[in-house]
Amino acid sequence: MKRKKDVIKKAVLASVLAMSLNNVVWAAEGVNQPFSTVSELEALGGIASIDSSSISHVTKGIYASGNDFIYNSGAIKLDINGFANSTNSGYDSIGIFGYNSTIDLKQIEMNFIDTSGTVHNLDVYGIKTYASGVVKIGDDSKITVSGNVSGLDSNNQPNVMKGMYAGDNATMDSGIIEVGDNLELNVINAGTGWTYGIDSYDGATISVGDGLRLFVTGGKDTRGVEGGFNDAKVTLGENASITANSRDGVALGVYVFNTGKFEGAKDLTIIASADDGNRWAAGVLAQGAGSEAVLNGAVISATEGGTASYAIYTYNDGSVVGNAGKYNIYGNILNNSGGTVDLTTNSGSFIEGWVSTASTAETNISLEEASYWKVTGDSNLTHLHNDNSIVDMTHDSNIFSTLTVENLSGENGVIEMDIDASQNSLNSDKLYVTDTLTGTQYIDLYEVNGYTPVGEEGVGTVLATVNNHNGSFAAVDGEGTLYWKRYELDHQDTADTSGNYTKDWYLKQVTNIDQPTTSTDTILAANALNYHTWRTENDKLLQRMGELRHNGEEAQGAWFRLRGTKIGRDGKFDFENKYTSYELGYDTITKNTDDKIRYQGAAVSYVDGDSSYNRGSGDNSSKAISFYNTEIGSKGHYLDVVFKVSNLENDFKVYDTKNNKITGDFNNTGVSLSAEYGRKNVLHNGWYIEPQAQFTLGYLGGDSYTTSNGIEVSQSGIKSAVGRIGFNIGKEVGSKGVVYAKANLLHEFGGGYDVTMYDGRDGVKVGDTFNDTWFEYGVGAAFAAGKNSHVYLDVERSSGSDFTKDWQWNIGARWTF
Repeated sequence: MKRKKDVIKKAVLASVLAMSLNNVVWAAEGVNQPFSTVSELEALGGIASIDSSSISHVTKGIYASGNDFIYNSGAIKLDINGFANSTNSGYDSIGIFGYNSTIDLKQIEMNFIDTSGTVHNLDVYGIKTYASGVVKIGDDSKITVSGNVSGLDSNNQPNVMKGMYAGDNATMDSGIIEVGDNLELNVINAGTGWTYGIDSYDGATISVGDGLRLFVTGGKDTRGVEGGFNDAKVTLGENASITANSRDGVALGVYVFNTGKFEGAKDLTIIASADDGNRWAAGVLAQGAGSEAVLNGAVISATEGGTASYAIYTYNDGSVVGNAGKYNIYGNILNNSGGTVDLTTNSGSFIEGWVSTASTAETNISLEEASYWKVTGDSNLTHLHNDNSIVDMTHDSNIFSTLTVENLSGENGVIEMDIDASQNSLNSDKLYVTDTLTGTQYIDLYEVNGYTPVGEEGVGTVLATVNNHNGSFAAVDGEGTLYWKRYELDHQDTADTSGNYTKDWYLKQVTNIDQPTTSTDTILAANALNYHTWRTENDKLLQRMGELRHNGEEAQGAWFRLRGTKIGRDGKFDFENKYTSYELGYDTITKNTDDKIRYQGAAVSYVDGDSSYNRGSGDNSSKAISFYNTEIGSKGHYLDVVFKVSNLENDFKVYDTKNNKITGDFNNTGVSLSAEYGRKNVLHNGWYIEPQAQFTLGYLGGDSYTTSNGIEVSQSGIKSAVGRIGFNIGKEVGSKGVVYAKANLLHEFGGGYDVTMYDGRDGVKVGDTFNDTWFEYGVGAAFAAGKNSHVYLDVERSSGSDFTKDWQWNIGARWTF
C-alpha cells in the first residue's frame, strides 16, 4: 500500500490544490482540468472548508484512488459550500470518495451544503465508494448533505442525492462502508431528484454501529436505506432511527430488491411518510426473490397524506422476517405475489392496520404475552398464533370486518368483535379458519349500538366458521351497566355452502351473573366514601381545641386547626380517600364557678379530598358548621357536647372493562349530635390517666342522581350510632404542657343503607350495613406557646376492621383574649 506522500504526489500531478493537516488529505479535484476557480481551501486546527459553488466540473472533498490510503487519528470538520455548478449530468459532487482505496477517519463532521438555491442537474453523494474502495468513519460523526438536485440523467432516470453509497463498477470488488456508533446523517433535497440515506448496491456492504440517526427528505421518491443486486447488504446496530419523508412521491424507510439484504438490531425505529395522499409510503419494502429484510424488534410507522400506508410491503418473492422482539407497527401489511412475512412479537407489542396476503404469498404472525393487534379492515393471513394476546376487530368504523386465517393456534388469546344484535344477518365481525383450529381462543363481544353488553337478542349469531376442528372457542363475560352477562358458545354443522368449512361457532345463550359491574361497584363505593368521611370528621375534644385546662382566665378564645387523613375500606365496594380538613372556631366562657368552667362556641370547617376507586378516581369535599358546649370540672372531669351539620359533595370518573367512561356526582347532608365525657386522674410524678366515653348519634341523608351511562341512583339515608370507650395516658410537662398516648375502641351500632339503581331496562337494589367495630390508637401533645396561645397536635391510625384509617395527623392553635 502506498504512503501518504504518494497521495500528495498524485494530487500535485493532477494539478489539484491540496493541503495536509493532522494526517488528513483534503482535495478538490477537477476533471480534465484543475479547479482553478476554487477560492478557498483552508485547514486550521482540524477544520477545512472548500468553496465549490462556482466549479463547472466534479467536486470531491476527500478523495483517494489507486490503492491510496488516507488516515486521520483526530476529529475533523469539513465544510463544502455548494455543489458543482454544471449542466452536465455526467458530473458528480461527492463529499468523500474512495475508489480502489481506503479512507479511515476517526471522527468527522461534514457539511456538504448548497445554499444558493440553484437547481443542479447532477448526482450528489455524501460518501461514495466502489471498485474495492473502503471508507471507515468512527464514532460520533455527523454528515449533512443539503441542496437542490433535480432533472434526469443520460439514461432518462432521475438524478439522485445520497448520503452514503457503496457499489461496484463491474471491474473490481464492490465497495465497503463501515461506520461506528452514534452517526447522525441528514440528507435534504429541495429538488425533484430521488433522495437516499444509505444505499448499498451490487454486492456492496454498509454497516453502521449503534445509535444511528438518519433523516431523509425530498421532493420526489425517497429511501431511508436501500440494498439491491448481488446480495448487497446494509446492517444497522441497536437503537437506530430511520426517517424518510417525501413531499410529492413515494417514501420508503427500508427497501431491498433483487437479492438485496437488510438487518436491523433491536430497538430499530422506521418512520416513512408521503405528504401527498395520492402517493404511498412503506416502512419496509422487499421486492424480488432472495431479497430479505430482517428485524429484531422495531417501531415502524408508514403514512400517506396523514393516513395509514404500508408498514410492511412485499412482492415478487421478497421476504420480511421479524424475529422475536418488541414491535410497535402502525400501518398495513401487504404481502403480494410470492412474498413472505414472518413476524413474532414479544410481550407488550402493538400492531395497528389490516393484513392482506395473496394466494401465492405467506404471512405468519405470532402474538405473544399481552401483545395487541388493532385490526382496521378485512384481513387474511396464513398462520395466526394468538397466545395470551388480543386481536381487536372493533376499530373499523363500525363496518363489520372479516379475519381469514389458514391456521389459528394459541391459548387464552382474545378476539374482540363488533356485533349488532338488532340485525338477523350480516350482523357481526366474522372469523374464518380455512384449515385448522387448535388451542382455545376467547371471543369478546362489543355491541355497536351501545347496548352494554349484548343481550338475548344476540343469541344465534354465528361468530366463527372453521374447517378442521381441533380447538375451541369460548366467550368473555360482558360487562353491562348493572349486570355482567355470561355468554355460552357452541358449535354446529356449518351453514356455509362453499364446501370449505365444517363447523359454525355461534352464541347459544346469555345469562346474568352475580358480580358487581364497574358502575355498581363505584356507585356503592362512593356512597361508602361519603359516609365514612362524614363519620371520621366527628372527633374528640382534645383534637379539636387542645387542653382547655391550660386555658387561663380569659373569657374568649379563637382556634384554628389543620388535619390530613387517609381512610379506606377493604373488601366489597372498596375505596380510598385522602383529604385535608380546615377548621376555624370561636368560643366564649359563659359560666365560671369554683365547680366548672363552661365554654360555648361555634366552628366552620371545609374538607378537600381526592378519592380512588377500583377503576378510576374522583374528588370529594364537605362544608360543615358546628356548635359546642364544653364544661371543664374542677375535679378533672369534662363534658363536651357538639351539634354539627355537614354537606358533602362527591364526583367520580371511572372506566369499565370496555374502556367506557362513567361519571357521576351527588351530595349528602348529615347531622350529628355527640356527647363526650372523661375524667383526668392524677398519678405520680406528673403522670395521669384519663378514661373517656363518647356517643354520637347521626343521620346522613341520601340523594338521587343519574350517572353518565344512564343509571338512575337513589340512596337511602343512613342512621348512625357510634360508641367509643378509651383512655389517654400522659405526663404533664411543666405547668402548661402534656404529652400523651391514646387508645380507643369504637363500634357503629347503626349504618344500615339501601341503594336502588335502574338503567332503563333492569334494576337492582343493594342493602347492607356499615356496623363495625374497630380500634384506634395514637400519640399527641398540647402545650402553651405563649401567655395567650396554645398549640396542640396528634397522630393516630386504626386497625381491626374493613374500615381503615391509615393515618391522620392533626395540628391546631388556640388564642385567648
